[in-house]
Amino acid sequence: MPEIEAELLQDKLNGIKVPTLVLQAGKDDDNTLHRSRIYADLIPTARYKMIAHGDERFLESCAAVVAGDIQDFIQQFNLYGY
Repeated sequence: MPEIEAELLQDKLNGIKVPTLVLQAGKDDDNTLHRSRIYADLIPTARYKMIAHGDERFLESCAAVVAGDIQDFIQQFNLYGY
């Protein structure tokens, strides 16, 4: 069943039209790294950002970096009128 779920998710990701930031911890397992990259590739307006030194708690441990990446992402899309 995971294959069917993945196919259904793929169709939904292609339909996302809003700017999307995919943040990824660089120290995650290979499966998670691969999956987040695929998600970012399938969302037409997605930007992928890996925080190389981040682990599973990177939202907390790298809060300043995450906040800066989010701010940069928002500013980028504000320039383009989204």
